[in-house]
Amino acid sequence: MYKKEPDGKIFTQEYVELGIMPPDSGGKVYRLAANPVEDSHYDSVYTPDKSNRMTEDVKWNGKWEFAFSTSGKKGPYSLAGRIWTAWFKIPFSDFGAKAPAAGEAWGFNAARKKVDQGQYMLWSDAPGVTDTNTLGKLVF
Repeated sequence: MYKKEPDGKIFTQEYVELGIMPPDSGGKVYRLAANPVEDSHYDSVYTPDKSNRMTEDVKWNGKWEFAFSTSGKKGPYSLAGRIWTAWFKIPFSDFGAKAPAAGEAWGFNAARKKVDQGQYMLWSDAPGVTDTNTLGKLVF
């Protein structure tokens, strides 16, 4: 199906990703991504510099977990009707945060990329999941 690549080049394959910005993160946006391969995941944190440009730290690693299921096997060509479902389990401590209070809002975006078809679909329309100007709100 796909090649296993922890913190590797999963962005050359089909993947899902999340952008998460806790309210007290100092503008940091955490990027978590995975594809339908066991132990294939990617994580990093984007931090604003003095000019408010975002710098990606690929050495950041969270303790989050990822699982998936697929409805069919991927072959050399796209399988019509193939569906895969992703589950993320992310401890708040990965972001240096405590459990949010009821009604608290965090910056959030989610995306799915189908590389072979050139489709990049975002929950909140943006150039990418880490764009702080277009993050949606995840309300607890």
